[in-house]
Formats: sequence, C-alpha cells, structure tokens
Amino acid sequence: MRFTYAPIEKGVISTPRAQRWIGNDAWESFKGSQSNPSPFETDVNGITGLNSWWTLSSQSSPLPVEILSFGANCQSQSVILKWSVATQLNNDIFILERSRDGKKWENLTSIKGAGTTNTLMNYETKDEAPYSEVTYYRLAQIDYDGKRNELKTIAVKGCGSDPIRILYYSFSDHKTVIKIQSSYNDKIEIFLFNENGQTVARKVQNISNNIQEIEMDCPQLNTGIYMLSIRGSFNNIIKKLVKN
Repeated sequence: MRFTYAPIEKGVISTPRAQRWIGNDAWESFKGSQSNPSPFETDVNGITGLNSWWTLSSQSSPLPVEILSFGANCQSQSVILKWSVATQLNNDIFILERSRDGKKWENLTSIKGAGTTNTLMNYETKDEAPYSEVTYYRLAQIDYDGKRNELKTIAVKGCGSDPIRILYYSFSDHKTVIKIQSSYNDKIEIFLFNENGQTVARKVQNISNNIQEIEMDCPQLNTGIYMLSIRGSFNNIIKKLVKN
C-alpha cells in the first residue's frame, strides 16, 4: 500500500512512516516493512487495505504512547481509573484531569511515565471525590521535551456522593441551624416548610467546597415535622427535620 502526500503535508519529516488508527483513541505502532520510494511517498508492505484511518509520523519520533485501554468503575463513592499502554517513547509523565462539563478541566493527578519501552504496562489511580452526576476524565501525557499529547477522554456517571450532605440541624428561638458539607462551590436557596406546606423560613447562601454552618431566621416553631429543601445547580435535595 502506498501513501502519497504534498510537501506542505510532509513538513520537516525526513522519513514519514504510517500508523493505523485502532480505536479507543489509540494509534498502532509502525506496521509492516516501510520505505520511501520518493520524497513524497511511503510504501507499507504486507498491508492490503486501509480498514481504518492512518496517519504519517516521523520514523525517529512516532506517536509517543500506544494506549490499549482507558476505563473507570465506581467503588463505593470513589472512581477507580485504569489504563494500559503497549509502548512508550520518551514518555515523562501521564496527566489525569477531570471536569464537570467536559470543557473546564482541573488536574487530578500525575503519574511518572516509563520513558521508552515496548513492555505492556498498567496504571491505576483513584478519584475519591467525583462529581455526583457525571465526571469527565481526560488522560494525557507529556514528553521529555515538554510536548503534551491528549490520549483519551471518558465519562463516568453516578459515582459521587450527594452534592450536599446535611450533617446536623437544631431548632432554637426564632432560628434554625443546619450544618452542611458541600462537594463544590454553588449558590443555593434553602426553604423550610411546615406540615401544611407553608414556607416558614427561606435563605439564599453561597457555599464552597467544605463544611459550613447556616443560620435561618424563622418564627417560633411548634413541635412537629418540617421539610428542608435545598435548591442549586444540582437536583433538589429534601430532608425531613423533626422538632421535639
């Protein structure tokens, strides 16, 4: 099979070699016996059909990591992330990032690469605080020369804990106090309803990724059952409160 390319496509690559797309965001290592019969041609012997996408790279600097798999699974309220690579070339570190929306990314962790090796290697790490609804994970690597290559992105749903946990509550004269733990920054609206569905207290509050105590002004409340509703960018959270 012969690949033909224009000078602008070849760029500064002196001996272009073909690599085949094998799915799962991965490129195969050089296949077959390859040669360059002319400055703008690459022959690949032993390959009879395209079957997939191909790319051309430098013989001395092929794509740095041949990734075989990248996946994740829930374990309690954490996410276990695993990936396997068949080959590495001048691979300094792997970078694992996460995102709530697949657009804005934050660094989760970095793991040392193996440099240059043809040995199959497996890697594993844990996200102990995934988002409650969906968390996107992006795997990338950085060469020794500082060049970054993004390898694969996956999405994991429903592993995280509730965005807000109510740790404690108390009633006093004209006040209701709740202590919450939030897993991210948000602006929330809190309502307290009596048994008749009437609003007896309301408060708008900015929260951050930590534990905090919130006081709500309210009239003197009778003993009985009350419903606390917390609304934000997440689904509505409702909890039953009992005043003795």
